[in-house]
Amino acid sequence: MLKKKFTSNSSIIKIPAYIGAIGSILLISIGLFVVRGFEGAAYLFLAITILAFAVMTFKQLAK
Repeated sequence: MLKKKFTSNSSIIKIPAYIGAIGSILLISIGLFVVRGFEGAAYLFLAITILAFAVMTFKQLAK
């Protein structure tokens, strides 16, 4: 992977990761409390995937 040092404001770069983390928390709550069964499990798998990518983005930007 290419490693670039960002010279712009790093808080602006973190906005998509924040949106992904908040969205995944909402999807987890919807999957657990609103939608039951296999559809709820699908929401949970989607939310866990989005949350994993958001965490990886936070770790990538922390370097």
